[in-house]
Amino acid sequence: NPSQVHSSYWAATAASASWFAVATKNVVSGGVASNQYIRRALQAVTDATDFTLLCPPPRLCTDNGVMIAWNGIERLCAGLGILHSMEGIRYEPK
Repeated sequence: NPSQVHSSYWAATAASASWFAVATKNVVSGGVASNQYIRRALQAVTDATDFTLLCPPPRLCTDNGVMIAWNGIERLCAGLGILHSMEGIRYEPK
């Protein structure tokens, strides 16, 4: 399967990256950890190396509402209030 080969290649490339190789335990969370296809590819790489892959259960990785609510609490506590306008917000790819 070409897409499976691509995912495994990506995972192996990530494993060889210096930021990945610094630690032997790597945590994957959020949407990546809830994607079973990517999770299996990363697990295959870590199984073939001295790395350990740590992922929370998928049921804890899918609810962005909790993260959005937490952001709201932090804004409220900081006195920043509610964002009423998207004007002036810059979006940049990461």
